Amino acid sequence: GGLHPLAVRSHFLEFEDDGGRVRVAGDPCVGKLYTVLLTTGGGLYRYRLQDLVEVDGRVGRTPSIRFIGKAASVSDRTGEKLTDGFVGQVLAALFAPGARPSFAMLAPEAESGRWRYVLYVNAPVGPTLAGRLDAMLSQNPQYAYCRRLGQLNPAETMRVPADTYGRYADRLRNAGQRMGDIKPVSLSPLDGWSAVFSDMVVPDRCARMLPATRQTSNQLSGLSREG
Repeated sequence: GGLHPLAVRSHFLEFEDDGGRVRVAGDPCVGKLYTVLLTTGGGLYRYRLQDLVEVDGRVGRTPSIRFIGKAASVSDRTGEKLTDGFVGQVLAALFAPGARPSFAMLAPEAESGRWRYVLYVNAPVGPTLAGRLDAMLSQNPQYAYCRRLGQLNPAETMRVPADTYGRYADRLRNAGQRMGDIKPVSLSPLDGWSAVFSDMVVPDRCARMLPATRQTSNQLSGLSREG
């Protein structure tokens, strides 16, 4: 029960892993993540659906897949595979109901050759927020594994001013996106936002991860596990 086998007779599907290796429908490995290539009888050839899926089992020889999210909305620098949907859940639990800031975006950031995630938020940053954020992100098993291995540094927070969305939109527009396609996100897979916001930072930054509070533990129980 709970498996979703591929409709292998309808279209020709291929699966590309994060190393660029492509497998046909019978070959994907259980537990691995792939993006999907679609070929149809109508002439569509190896079309990238931008869907990220996990092979979560098999029905006979047919793989069962679970939709993870759009590949463009996934951040994966060391194997952590965070999705916008999961991070949205984290941010909803991180802030009190009705008190979520108008701008709150998580993104990867490199520092001295090491990666960490930074939450850019246009609201006061308390001394426990970074630790609570890191604990909640660790509900993603891949993120937790990368943290245990030391591949990811602890998450941090950076307070930015109320009008940060305009600077966010400017970067994406200058990169070629149309204004109509630019929307607020919980997770940006792009790095370098600290430099983009560097002249806007409000002096209320907590880079040190503090122990999670009891409130955090209660909030974590409401998050769905990913992966």
